[in-house]
Amino acid sequence: VKIAYQKVTPVRELSWYIKWSANVFCLAGMVLISAGGQYPLLQMIISLIGVAGWALVAIIWHDRALIVVNAMAIFIYLTGVVKFLMKGGLI
Repeated sequence: VKIAYQKVTPVRELSWYIKWSANVFCLAGMVLISAGGQYPLLQMIISLIGVAGWALVAIIWHDRALIVVNAMAIFIYLTGVVKFLMKGGLI
């Protein structure tokens, strides 16, 4: 029995480039965390760029689940960035 699957996600259009760029940023953020967390601000900013990219893709795709999870991730990372900057006296 052979089942044929048809791809649904767009290829080589704006959302395709954004999602792959966002993946690179998300993975880079994960690498920075697993490397020991020596650069927490950099890690949060890189991860924030990644989830913001995915939020944009979610909006383009009208995918509510992705919009919600990435909007929450943006809020969490922004809160962390502000807290880090306030603790360091930069804000």
